[in-house]
Amino acid sequence: MKNTFVDTNKKVFSHNLSKGYAVLFTLIIVSIILSLVVGLSNSINKQSILASTAHDSQVAFYQADTAGECALYALETKDIVTSFTTPWSCGRDQDGNPLELNISQNGSEFTLEPDYSSVSGPCFKVNITAGDPSIIKSHGYNICDDSNPRHLERGIDITYTLVTP
Repeated sequence: MKNTFVDTNKKVFSHNLSKGYAVLFTLIIVSIILSLVVGLSNSINKQSILASTAHDSQVAFYQADTAGECALYALETKDIVTSFTTPWSCGRDQDGNPLELNISQNGSEFTLEPDYSSVSGPCFKVNITAGDPSIIKSHGYNICDDSNPRHLERGIDITYTLVTP
């Protein structure tokens, strides 16, 4: 579209009003696409963090489950009050080696836990209150190092009564 202007000296000026329309249209389209890409990237990043947390939570839960099974095994196969010696082996570390657990006792309460300085991957800790019923509190960790910001803990409580035939 052209507009024509005439000044008082009878000179005719022609001005094209459609110049720059393509550039403006391109900038609008690029801005829309950029905002969509930024929004999708943000969503993908949050989904990745959520998936990673779900995986770490699952690892910690299975460590707690393993700890509970180790405690049940200890209660079933040993006289926990008199026969426990330290260290006691139960479970495996991430390299497949037997996991040595240190045992501490405070009255009828026992704590089984690994030497955290020697374990780099997932681990667990178990508190057993011996009696009838015995109470087992198992805690699993996706990473043993509790100073790590990705350190997650999951726990299972078990009440166990020994039934004799």
